[in-house]
Amino acid sequence: MLHGCDKSFETCPHTRLIKDGQQHSQEFFDPVLGVDMLVTTSPLWRPDGKLMGSVHVARDISQLKNAEKAVQEQLRFLQMLVDTIPHPIFFKDKDGLFTGCNRAFELLMGLSRQDVLGRTARQALPEGVLDLGESNERQAMAKGSTISYETRLANAAGEKRDVIFNVVAYKDAEGQPAGLVGSILDITEQRAAARELRQSEERYRTLIETLSEGLVVVDENLNIKLFNPRFIELVGYPADVVKKANFTDFLDDENKAVVGAQYEKRKKGGRDSYELAFTRQDGGKVYTLISPKPIFDASGVFKGSYALVTDLTERKILESQLMQAQKLEAIGQLAAGIAHEINTPAQFVSSNTRFLEESFADLTRLCQAYSALGQAALAADGELAALARAAQELAQEIDHDYLIEEIPKAIGSSLEGLGRVAKIVQSMKEFAHPGRDDFSPVDINKAIENTVTVARNEWKYVSDLETDLDPDLPHVPGLVAELNQVFLNIIVNAAQALAGVIREGVDEKGLIRISTRATATGVEVRICDSGPGIPEHVGRKIFDPFFTTKEPGKGTGQGLSIAYRVVAERHKGALNYENRPEGGACFVINLPLVREED
Repeated sequence: MLHGCDKSFETCPHTRLIKDGQQHSQEFFDPVLGVDMLVTTSPLWRPDGKLMGSVHVARDISQLKNAEKAVQEQLRFLQMLVDTIPHPIFFKDKDGLFTGCNRAFELLMGLSRQDVLGRTARQALPEGVLDLGESNERQAMAKGSTISYETRLANAAGEKRDVIFNVVAYKDAEGQPAGLVGSILDITEQRAAARELRQSEERYRTLIETLSEGLVVVDENLNIKLFNPRFIELVGYPADVVKKANFTDFLDDENKAVVGAQYEKRKKGGRDSYELAFTRQDGGKVYTLISPKPIFDASGVFKGSYALVTDLTERKILESQLMQAQKLEAIGQLAAGIAHEINTPAQFVSSNTRFLEESFADLTRLCQAYSALGQAALAADGELAALARAAQELAQEIDHDYLIEEIPKAIGSSLEGLGRVAKIVQSMKEFAHPGRDDFSPVDINKAIENTVTVARNEWKYVSDLETDLDPDLPHVPGLVAELNQVFLNIIVNAAQALAGVIREGVDEKGLIRISTRATATGVEVRICDSGPGIPEHVGRKIFDPFFTTKEPGKGTGQGLSIAYRVVAERHKGALNYENRPEGGACFVINLPLVREED
């Protein structure tokens, strides 16, 4: 015993060590020193293996014990604080197990805190709970945001209550979701009194703040009087700008005209939905569906309108890309069919031309033999000499030597042209082939070569095209048809940039240069041009859907947007651009060697 400590003799670590020969530890409060101590006793053994004594190490753990007491006091205080909150509060870990609740939760559910701790909702709550909100809780954990939902639940006594759950994920020290904090709002009585409370400002404000659509209220002159955060996100302007604005301040002239016509209908009670495109502060477009409701006072005087604003941009992008994909699919099928139709007669012509080449070589040798025979016949007399002279005159008449020299060249040129046709046909067939629906190894160099061949008509009039392709470039996992589309879009974009500054037949051609190289984590493709480069204000929006610098009818603004989605989202790579010091722009594509799963 140490200084008359507060533990019994049996708990003494030395006593236990003598019994079993093991190291033991014990916490003591030393009343003489007035401190908490941790005593650790270790055995001392003689060479013959017998216990000869023990070593005692005592450590003052008063600060640790005091800290533990402080934490416990803090936890008790926090529990008391939570218990004073009238709304039911609960806590769960990331596995969905209850880790705490307050008194209001116990009263609502008719269960004690011990009944729910360490258990899931399905294990702890009684049968008859209609919606446990598990999917909403998973959504809150995944997004890290507050999720609100209404449900009906029954407590232990079977009493059903209408409630609103608000759950939000909390994070650990590493910033990872560690669990959920939830509150329950019992709205049973409010539901019963819904007609009387419908005009409640607080309830409307809560509704406005949690709407997934934008909400805006305007007066009879279209001045904005009320809006929610989602509306701010859609128009892309700060709240202090929106609150002082007119609804038409975020529209171009075409859409202002649409609103003007629609607002005249609103004054007559019209509530038809219509589509509207907002122009954001950054110049981008947001395509929306406006679902309005006119406001009239008790006297029937028009006072303005509510409007729900639903974002259609993603749908518009998908519709546009689907239409583009359908066009490309039809073109691809047509190209594949044409390639097949061209390939068969081209093979016939190529085979026949090669036959002519080989046959003409034989005929040339025959003509040479006949020429030697003619020379010998000229030395003779009579009819044989006359025939030889006639043959010689005919050879001079048809320019026999010229034909012998030029016909092989013509046949060679024909074979070269037919080889070119065969290469184009093969490239078209490979480019137009839809490829596999799943990721498979892609030969990037081959894809670029096919695309360059197929797109030749786009660039050959305004540019020369050079390639510097790494022969040892590894294959990357990808969707070859989509990557073909990326290369095609960027090459065509480069050609169009050059076409804007080069006059065909007057100015010297520009240059498009394509290179590939292996990197530590994948492959890099650079497509550079000697065009005018990309201005900074254009570069900020260059990958935005529907953004184009071309005049109406000359571009959809989808080419680079589609390329970005394919590279960054589908292939988990990167697509960036840079302006070259010597002029022109480079698009840099990085594709990973290992595909990151979604």
